[in-house]
Amino acid sequence: MPDYTLLRGDTWTQPLSGLGILTGRTKLWFTAKMSTQDTDLQAVFQIEEAAGLLRLNGAAGTPGDGSLVVVSEAGGTATVTLSAEATRQLGGAARLRWDCQVAFGATVNTRSSGWLTIPLDATRAVG
Repeated sequence: MPDYTLLRGDTWTQPLSGLGILTGRTKLWFTAKMSTQDTDLQAVFQIEEAAGLLRLNGAAGTPGDGSLVVVSEAGGTATVTLSAEATRQLGGAARLRWDCQVAFGATVNTRSSGWLTIPLDATRAVG
């Protein structure tokens, strides 16, 4: 279970590995929540490969502010990205539970999961 750190206000790009074979998938998601009991609609953020950023702080996200790109279907690697605009809207000093799920039709499997820490940023200047 990998643990990641996302600094609020920065563009966050995180390589994901160990996702297993992704060939033939119908959907791929990266979701981060305060609690695993939260619904997907309550997610701190949720990114879907084809649709981009679906949820941000429990509300509809701006699709272009997030991406989930498969780097190697056979090698099971992908990259998740969340824009600086989106990360500025996240609460700081949070510890979230994340997972990456893949669907093959009606079959859904969690391929990786862990903790995501969001420390507060010191500089709040914008370019």
